[in-house]
Amino acid sequence: MVVAAVSQVEHGIMYLVSPENPEVTVLVDCEGLSPFKIPMQVMRSCSSLLQDHYPNRLGCLFVIRLPPVVRVIAQTFIQVLKPTTRKKLKIGGETYRKILLENIQTLPSYLGGDCRCTKCLNIGMDVKRPRMDQLNKLQTNEGVSDSEDTSELDLICQDDIDPSWSYDQVLRTAIIGLLMFWVLIAVMAGLSDPEFQSQ
Repeated sequence: MVVAAVSQVEHGIMYLVSPENPEVTVLVDCEGLSPFKIPMQVMRSCSSLLQDHYPNRLGCLFVIRLPPVVRVIAQTFIQVLKPTTRKKLKIGGETYRKILLENIQTLPSYLGGDCRCTKCLNIGMDVKRPRMDQLNKLQTNEGVSDSEDTSELDLICQDDIDPSWSYDQVLRTAIIGLLMFWVLIAVMAGLSDPEFQSQ
């Protein structure tokens, strides 16, 4: 993943920037990653690499659709970065669109913006096309006979369920339960304290 990030930044610097605007904007989309699969080491390496080797080229680094639990971890990781890089880093969860609209003039349509240029539309179609082709095949049962195994088609529908939602809910519930348990222990310790009873 680090090699891919370097490759994309190099491509942006060589072919997309102009002398009037020499900075690049990097967008890391964490959609589909569960809180337990976020590669924090990779993100740390990418951020350090951008800060060390492209200090004047990085205009802004957006990390969007980051699960809430990972956002808390990321906030501690951000403190390691240099102050100038820290200012350029913007982290957002599911409300990423507002952050992007505040910082990017024309937001691509596949990220919820209004840009309808052919490049954005083609990227949007490439992102949507594989899923649509699979769903069309599922709905029409195209090329599937009664004797064929349809377990692959069943997995397509199961993928539509957002697994990160249940992980977030379980994690939040566990954290709240743990906090309530500690509060209960603190209250019980306070009530059984001899100094408290003598007052």
